[in-house]
Amino acid sequence: MAWLWSLLRRNEVDMHHVGIRSAPGAVLAFLLLAFVLTGCSGGKEETAVNGVSFGKDGKIDGCIVEDFDKNYYTLEELTSMVQEELQEYNSTQGTENITLKSMDKVMDSQTGAEQVVVKMEYASAEVYKEFNGRELFYGTISEAVQAGYRMDVTLADVKKQENTVSEEAIMAMKDRNIVITEEQMQIKLPGNAQYVSGGVESVSAKVVNTRQEDGYSYMILK
Repeated sequence: MAWLWSLLRRNEVDMHHVGIRSAPGAVLAFLLLAFVLTGCSGGKEETAVNGVSFGKDGKIDGCIVEDFDKNYYTLEELTSMVQEELQEYNSTQGTENITLKSMDKVMDSQTGAEQVVVKMEYASAEVYKEFNGRELFYGTISEAVQAGYRMDVTLADVKKQENTVSEEAIMAMKDRNIVITEEQMQIKLPGNAQYVSGGVESVSAKVVNTRQEDGYSYMILK
């Protein structure tokens, strides 16, 4: 994510416990590939997943999950660096748009590997998009079009995939809410999904996995 690349360029961590000087931001480099900020599932004895979770108030809970190699960094170092980055961002906004909810070490119930789970809260999808540099939209279909998102797509009914809707039918539902993202992650939606684009896998009524490798994933809610 963009903010991690920035952090990598600005920070140089003293790896005194292994006797080397790291490249800039090496303490957080391990997070880079896993930073798809999704809503975490599971507790400390369960397998957490990368994803985002929408709240009824429009706020978004995001989560990072990655293997924890204590030979190269400490949990305290990671916590401090993330807090510093969030504080810097919030200061430019004049309000606390992003908060660090927790950063914990957990045990993967499937592999037994030690992991770090970072949970953050965003004030809105727009804040998430701005901070991470990745598309995430939540609002009505009409608002999505006004924001520049195209609706010339074909979406399938979650329960009956042979039933599809295209641009004209989508625009007829202009007051319905829609979630759009370009990331591959698990999403807990703010309502039940009815129509989704290709590559979106329904886990439950409100939970989907987006697998789209190119372009955007669309989810129209009931």
